[in-house]
Amino acid sequence: MTSSAKWVTPARKAMLAGDWKHGTYYLALFREPLPITTAKYSAVNEIKAQGYRAGGVQIASPVVGTDGDFAVLQFSGMAAWKGATIRARYGQIYSDYKTLLVFDLGEDVSSTNDTFKVHLSDFAIYL
Repeated sequence: MTSSAKWVTPARKAMLAGDWKHGTYYLALFREPLPITTAKYSAVNEIKAQGYRAGGVQIASPVVGTDGDFAVLQFSGMAAWKGATIRARYGQIYSDYKTLLVFDLGEDVSSTNDTFKVHLSDFAIYL
C-alpha cells in the first residue's frame, strides 16, 4: 500500500502566520477524496461501518523535529479500529475540527471483523 498525504492550504497558512494551535488530533476515514482546500472536519462522505464512529479515532499528537534544513511535523504509531468491518481509501487528520492534512491510501483497504490499521509514520509535514 502506497499512501500520499497533502498538507491542506488553510493549515499551511495558519501555521506560517503563527495561528495554528495544537489540540487533540483525530484520523477520520472517507469514501471520496478530500480537496486540498478542506478547512475543517465534516462527516460528509465519511464512511459508515461496523466498528467505526463518525469523527474517527484519536491519535497521538505529532512531534516537531528537524531533517537537514527542514522542520518536520511527524506523526507516529497507528490508528486502529478493532473488530471492524471497514472499507476506505481516503482520510483526514484534524485537530479540534481544523484539518491538518488529507491523504489517499493508494487503494481501497478493508477489514472484516478484524483490526483496520493506518500507520501514522507514513505522514509527515516538511516546512
